[in-house]
Amino acid sequence: MSRSKIFILMIVAALMLGTFGSALAQGATLVVWADNTRAPVILDLADQVEADLGITLEVVEVGFGDIRDQLLVAGPVGEGPDVLIGAHDWIGQFVLNGAVAPIELGDLADSFNSTALDLFTYDGQLYGLPYALENVALIRNVDLVPEAPATWEEVQTISEELQASGEAQYGFLLRSGDFYHNYPIITAFGGYVFAKNEDGSYNPAEVGLATPAVDKLPPSGWQVCIPPDSPRQT
Repeated sequence: MSRSKIFILMIVAALMLGTFGSALAQGATLVVWADNTRAPVILDLADQVEADLGITLEVVEVGFGDIRDQLLVAGPVGEGPDVLIGAHDWIGQFVLNGAVAPIELGDLADSFNSTALDLFTYDGQLYGLPYALENVALIRNVDLVPEAPATWEEVQTISEELQASGEAQYGFLLRSGDFYHNYPIITAFGGYVFAKNEDGSYNPAEVGLATPAVDKLPPSGWQVCIPPDSPRQT
């Protein structure tokens, strides 16, 4: 399913569930905050939404880095958007500041990835609808590394050899100062942030970072530390 179709599903589901209250009325306006990457895509859907639902989309372009802070000011006083495009890890701060309202999906929950829904769930209530997933990938230069390493130890060995031989300035590149990019390595070797209870909820009293998995993080000798304020490449 394309991202545009998923976004349409998100709006339709929200309207059907009464998430936006008066926006259900024909001729109503739905205010959407999105960054400069996503706003044009949503604008392209405006005519279809109005034709199918009788709802006008008012798309406000807001910098991705500014959306969270602006909603924290506008949301608690009843201002701001009806819908915004943002990251799942904003939800906790939004809920604690009264900036967002929970939604009920009912049977529509089966249309979404359950793990993604969990990421938009806070204290047992759902506050957002996922429309896209991303992940971190390990990419190799096939000219320098023709065969894919089979183990993490091989990655380290190859990286050190490439640097020692002068064939490459860096054997391995990893964004530093950003837990997001280190987390896949930690979890691959059994590490975790919080343990899970039997019902699937998280147990913040049990932290799993002090494990041998942390030792698998690349030492400074075979990685470059990219400043955390440098642009993220996705």
